[in-house]
Amino acid sequence: MTSADPDDKVTINTITYDLKRASPDTQGPGFNNNYQQGHWLPMPHLKFWGQTLTSSACTNAFLEACPAAKIGMPTDDVLSAWRHGWTGLGVNVMIEDGLKDDHGVITGLLAYRYAPGANYFGLNVIPQWTSNDVFDNQLGRVPTSYPTRIQLGVVNASYTAAMKELIGRDQTQSPWTQPELTKARIAYAGQSVINVNRFKDAGVSGQLTQFKYSDAVITKAAGNDRLVADNEPLNWYLAKDRSINARLLIVGALDRAGSITEPADIASYSNTAGIDVDVSSRFLLASGTIPFDYRSVSINGVVTDLYQGTSFAAPRVAGYVAMLRSKFPNLNATQSASIMLDTASYDTLRCHQQTGGCDPKIYGRGEANLSRALAPVGRIR
Repeated sequence: MTSADPDDKVTINTITYDLKRASPDTQGPGFNNNYQQGHWLPMPHLKFWGQTLTSSACTNAFLEACPAAKIGMPTDDVLSAWRHGWTGLGVNVMIEDGLKDDHGVITGLLAYRYAPGANYFGLNVIPQWTSNDVFDNQLGRVPTSYPTRIQLGVVNASYTAAMKELIGRDQTQSPWTQPELTKARIAYAGQSVINVNRFKDAGVSGQLTQFKYSDAVITKAAGNDRLVADNEPLNWYLAKDRSINARLLIVGALDRAGSITEPADIASYSNTAGIDVDVSSRFLLASGTIPFDYRSVSINGVVTDLYQGTSFAAPRVAGYVAMLRSKFPNLNATQSASIMLDTASYDTLRCHQQTGGCDPKIYGRGEANLSRALAPVGRIR
């Protein structure tokens, strides 16, 4: 049940949300206009973590002389949100990834492509798990300090446990057994203490002491091992932590952005929701594709051949959350995550259209739905 009163207080399933709106971002229509040709050719070239994106058709060693990277147009609900001024303005987003390779650049690009008004910071966690240096994308470098402690609104973690290394062999040799998967979770525990504590402002040092994680929505890539998501150790440790679970979104991958006319399927490689309620109740889906044609973009002059994964589904949802929190700045992380889960839908998925129902053990709460999240009153599910 939902109800609303004149002071913008809205109750959804007994939880009261303050949906008083922020002032729209005046740059929003301009972001929409970037895609008038059906794509965006950013000039000057788009940069993330100090690395330059250009077209892969470039043979010029001087990157600034290269043609622009061709970035595909987002879905209509994103463009509509921009036109109304909801761009992520005022929200601080932390991208945790391998910032020195193309994977981290693309995850940053994906979140930015949805929430271009947000502020972006990056933590290089791969391979430097103990690194506490934070890259400021606006400054283009790792600064020595910040004037105040920065409250993060969203943290995107597009990395998973190295299952092959933890178990000692590849799945293709023979399927991993449940005892092996349980042992891998235990073996990962030493690393998880560092990683999980960070998300609740514990045990951090260096640049990270200047950032506040404890009211951030965590968008976590579900993993690409075709497993039940709770068998991926970091998913499990995050979901079992009571100070994190309520603001956690574990994101599986679809083969495309779904719509009523072109429904999506869960990607063949994606981990699924499972039956562990701490994990499955936090499970969402989004497209796991990249926003440009395969091998069409170079990063610092090197062609990237990345093309799909739950790593690229999670930052889409991170962008959605940034847009939600920019529109409704009085929401906390728990409320923001709840809205994303409660407004997700099955009706853009093939399972719903073919059978009239989608198995929540596979699809969790369904596909993240931006337009519903930005207008949560009157939700129908």
